[in-house]
Amino acid sequence: MIMDRLMLDDNIKTLVLAVKDLLNDLRARGLNDDAIDSLIRNNGPGKIILANNGILILPDYGNMKIYLNPMERTLYTLFLKFYVKMWKRGLSSFALFFIFADNQLK
Repeated sequence: MIMDRLMLDDNIKTLVLAVKDLLNDLRARGLNDDAIDSLIRNNGPGKIILANNGILILPDYGNMKIYLNPMERTLYTLFLKFYVKMWKRGLSSFALFFIFADNQLK
């Protein structure tokens, strides 16, 4: 076993065994090694897909779905499409859009 060849103290050996148990538990719950790697890997933000029905899909996290209500969907789409303009002009120039969107949902 590789742990026997490394010079590890007892605390580290205990942590390694605990991590192995947790990984086995994740595999028993249906996650494959690629899904576990994507959860552990930290390569920055993952991909996001905005489906036509307003559901955010996270393919890097096992196609996890996030359901948005109409206001959340509107704001997310606004920031997605106009982020650079909003950054340059300031959020106040889009205030009418927020008022309009809020009135449409009432």
